[in-house]
Amino acid sequence: MNNALIVEDLPNIRDWLLDVARTAFPAVNVVTTGRRDEALAAVARTSFDLALVDWACPTEAAST
Repeated sequence: MNNALIVEDLPNIRDWLLDVARTAFPAVNVVTTGRRDEALAAVARTSFDLALVDWACPTEAAST
């Protein structure tokens, strides 16, 4: 396994998952995103062997 994707909108949880993944699998390239549209863009660029996905993650950035 060379590439893993973490999709999580909550920054603290996303950072924790990244730390765990990097500690457990130091040879794996871990990519993180906070939204589904970012995850789809990452998948279009890179082939991932593993994906951890928060299904309740926002589709797009909230508009202000």
